[in-house]
Amino acid sequence: MRRRTDFPDHSRAQLLVAAQFGLIILLLFSTRFRLHGWAMVCIATAVLLLLWGVASMRRSRLRVTPIPAKDASLVTSGPYRFIRHPMYTSVLLGSVGLLVMDFGLLRLALLMLLILVLSLKLRFEEALLSRLFPDYPEYMRRTRMLIPFIY
Repeated sequence: MRRRTDFPDHSRAQLLVAAQFGLIILLLFSTRFRLHGWAMVCIATAVLLLLWGVASMRRSRLRVTPIPAKDASLVTSGPYRFIRHPMYTSVLLGSVGLLVMDFGLLRLALLMLLILVLSLKLRFEEALLSRLFPDYPEYMRRTRMLIPFIY
């Protein structure tokens, strides 16, 4: 039996996670923090969504890498009732908040790269989840990917 670390796309998964965290760190450490209403709303909403998502998926043994744990289960409660990827949404919402707080063209480019990396990671993860969980395609049909009721 093949171990999870021997999964054919494991190195791709690691690269996507490294790129994601690298871009988040660059955005975070390049921010001059200032009080800005919309930025604070975005960041606070992102943190609340992240905490709700973590609390909802704790029992499933999912993790940061897009390759699910061997004994993972499909979570469809909490924020997962409305969107399939609340963690990605929280990362994007928090990153938009950082950009609004301290706008710059280079930082906008970092956000665009983060969106690209998360899109690739999301597609990769959804393909794996579709293979691992027979119910996932039906779950995909009834929920949105990132934005409730919209996308």
